[in-house]
Amino acid sequence: MEAKEKQNNDTEKIRPKVRKRTIFGTAVEIWRYRFITMLLLIIPSRFFDNTMELLINSSGSAVTTANIKQALSWRTPLVIVLTIVLIIFYLVFEVLGQVYLSRDILTGEDSHVFREIGQGFRSIPKFFTPRGFLLVFFIVVAAPLCGIGFSISLTESLYIPNFITSVIFSNHIYSLLYFAVILAMIFFVFRWGFTFHAMLLDNMSAKEGMKRSSELIKEHGCDFVKRLGGVFLLTMLIGF
Repeated sequence: MEAKEKQNNDTEKIRPKVRKRTIFGTAVEIWRYRFITMLLLIIPSRFFDNTMELLINSSGSAVTTANIKQALSWRTPLVIVLTIVLIIFYLVFEVLGQVYLSRDILTGEDSHVFREIGQGFRSIPKFFTPRGFLLVFFIVVAAPLCGIGFSISLTESLYIPNFITSVIFSNHIYSLLYFAVILAMIFFVFRWGFTFHAMLLDNMSAKEGMKRSSELIKEHGCDFVKRLGGVFLLTMLIGF
């Protein structure tokens, strides 16, 4: 009996303490993370802007539609690389890091902003696959266009130009195709919404994560929609 009690005491000492959070405490941690990462994102954003300005000025003349091909010739690969690097920073700070932050909050662990960011950067190689690139495409392009799912502030205001939509809506076939594409994107964003959690928290590949997300939606999709609808209505009421 004494040996069992001693073993239980030793187990309690080894077991990490679970931090209990209030709603206010959770909100403070989330906003602290967002504030710090918002300030940190100024560095790569400013570097990107200044480098792009130098590249444009190095052409020796104003870049117009007439000379854009010649002006960007050797600069195009560099512009692509810089854009990818900037997207990676936004992806890590605003999506991947927040997934790790949410895990720490839900499990009662202490959150550390730079630890979450570091984990986000270490998880980037998982997305260098065809399915990984597809997921990043949904975050960077599809989510802002259809208005649902994870997105980054870099492209949150992305939209189809008016001169293109005017052509689409003037033709019934184009309009049907347009709405079909938007509905398809909404469906896949909904279906793969938990892929990132599976990849980051369960150490799955993009393929395994997408499969796991589909299974979760299939099992709990109705309940998820009800909860999401409740959150949406509550947000609307608060907004008014």
